[in-house]
Amino acid sequence: MSGEQPVVMLVHSDPWKRLELSRELETWYGGGLEIVAASDGEDARAALKRVKDSRQRLAIVVSADKLTDGDGSTFLGEVHDSFPDAELALLSAKGKAAKDGISFVPEALVPFLKSIEELFFDWHPALPEVEVTGDATTERAYQLRRFLLLNGVLYRWDDQKVADITVKVSGKTLVNPTLSRLSRELKLIPEARHRLDHPYDLVVVGGGPAGMSAAVNAAAIGLTVLVIENEAPGGEAVTSINVIENYLGFPEGILGSRLAQSALHQTNRLMVDWQPTLTAGQLLIDEEMEGPGHDGQRVKLNRYKIKVLEDKEYKGAVSAGMVLLAGGQRPNVQGGENEGSFRNRGVYYTVLPNDAPREKGKNVVIVGGGDSAGQAALLLDKHGAHVTMVIRKKLRDRMAGALADQICFTKSIAVLENSKVIKYVGAQGDEKRLAQVDIADTGKKVLRATVNATSVYVLIGGSPNTEWLDRIGFTQKKIDKDKGGYIKTDVYLDAKKLERNPLSFETSLPGVFAAGDTRIGSLRRVGQAVGQGAAAVASMDSYLKKNAVKVLADQASPAWWHYRNMAYLWLGPTAEH
Repeated sequence: MSGEQPVVMLVHSDPWKRLELSRELETWYGGGLEIVAASDGEDARAALKRVKDSRQRLAIVVSADKLTDGDGSTFLGEVHDSFPDAELALLSAKGKAAKDGISFVPEALVPFLKSIEELFFDWHPALPEVEVTGDATTERAYQLRRFLLLNGVLYRWDDQKVADITVKVSGKTLVNPTLSRLSRELKLIPEARHRLDHPYDLVVVGGGPAGMSAAVNAAAIGLTVLVIENEAPGGEAVTSINVIENYLGFPEGILGSRLAQSALHQTNRLMVDWQPTLTAGQLLIDEEMEGPGHDGQRVKLNRYKIKVLEDKEYKGAVSAGMVLLAGGQRPNVQGGENEGSFRNRGVYYTVLPNDAPREKGKNVVIVGGGDSAGQAALLLDKHGAHVTMVIRKKLRDRMAGALADQICFTKSIAVLENSKVIKYVGAQGDEKRLAQVDIADTGKKVLRATVNATSVYVLIGGSPNTEWLDRIGFTQKKIDKDKGGYIKTDVYLDAKKLERNPLSFETSLPGVFAAGDTRIGSLRRVGQAVGQGAAAVASMDSYLKKNAVKVLADQASPAWWHYRNMAYLWLGPTAEH
C-alpha cells in the first residue's frame, strides 16, 4: 500500500464480481484512490489492520450483503467501531435508503460508480476537493476533465449551460483557469528544484513510460534531470481503459494510471525535476555556453537548448547536456468533413476511463478496426451505450481473433465494414452539437447511410510527436526521421552523420537519444518503452565517459565530478571532446 491515496475497500465473496467491481473502480478513479479488494470478513479485517498500521485514510468500505463467513451489515458495524469516519455501504440489487449509518449501493455498474463518487465526497477527505461548474459539452470542459482525470484528481462536475468554467480548489475560485494555473493550485507535482534555465545534465521530452524510466535511471547515476510533459506523468499509458496484464511483477495486472503514479513517486524520491504543462517547441544547438576544461581554461561546450511553450506561449529555453526524445504519439485524425469543428466536443481521440458511464443510453460511433477500437466498443456497450463501429476494411483484418469474436457475439454492437465517415453533422438549431455522421463505402464519396451519434471516438492509431523537431535555426542540423516521422537511431543511421558509429538509441545529433513510440521500430508496448528508456541511459553513460568535459555544465551535479575524472583517466589531460 502506498499511503498516499485514500482507501476504498470492496468486500465480496464472489471472485468474478469482486474482480469486475474493483477493476471498474480502479479504472474510474485512476491514481486518485487506492482500491483494496477482500474476499470475506477475515480477509477484510487483515487488510484493515494494514491500513491502520500504515496510518492510511480509510474513505469507504462497501460489502456484499452475504459473505462466506458472515453477514455484511454485521461486518460493517465492526468497521465503524475502528474507523468511525469511514463511509459504509452494502451492495443491494434494489435501491434502498440509508439505515443506521450504512448506505445501500446498487449492484448495477453505472449507478454503483456514481454512488461511490457521492460517498467519497460525503466523506470529505483531507485533500483538495475540486468542484467544477460549466458546460460539460465544450472543448475546454473536455480538456479540463481529461487533465484532472489523468492526474488522478477527484472532482465533482456541476453541468450548467454557462459561458465560463469555474473551478473551486480548497476554497479558492478560479474562472477559466489555464492548465498550468490549475496544476500549481493543486500542487500536482512538487516545484522544480532549479530554475528553467538551469544547466541540466539531461532533459527528457515526454513523461510517458520511456521518459520516466530514463529519468529514474539517469538520476540514479547522479545526473540532474528535467522532464518536460504537457499533460500528466505516464503519457498515453494513463489513458488506457484496460489493465496492463503482461507487465512483469504484477500478477493481477496494473492500470497505466497506477503505474504512472508509482513511477512519479520514484522520480520525486530521486529528485527529478518536472515542468508540467510545458511543451517542447524547438531543439537548438547551444552555440554560446562555455565551461572549464581540464586545464582550467574556458572551452566551448557541446550542449543544446530547448525552447518551451506554456499554453501555446513562449515560456523560455531549457539548457541540456543531453536530450532524450520520448514524446510518444499523437492520435491520427479521421479526415471526414467538419471533423475539426467537433474536436473534443463530440469527436474524441481517446476513450477516457470515466467516459463510458457518461455514454449510457446514447448513440456512439467508434471509428477504427484495431484492438483499441474493439476494446472501447465493448466497454461502452457494457455501460449501456448504443455502439456502431465504422471500419475501413474487415473486422478481422487488424483485430485480435478473440476480441473480434467478442464483438461478433455482442449483438448490441453494430459493425459497418468497408465503410468510412465522410461528414460530421451538427444538430438542427444547434450546429455546434454533434448529431449524426454520414457514411460511405471505403474509397467512395457517395452517401450510403446516416448514423445518429452524439459522440464519435476516432481510434485509428497515432503518429509520432516529432514535427516540432523540424523547427530549426538557420545553421542547425536536423534530426533524421523516416517518412512517417519516426526518429532514426543507431543501426538506422548513416554513420557519417556522427563521424563515428552511433550509440544504441542515439539519433543523428550527438548526445540526443530517442526511446519509446517516437523511435523507428516501436511496438507500442509499455514494457518495451520502459526497457528502452533504461537502455538509452546506458548509452548516455558511454557517451559521457568520453564527452563529459564538453557536455556537463552543472558543477553541483555528482555526475560533473564523476565523469570529468573518468574522462581525464580515459583520455588524459588533453581531453576536450
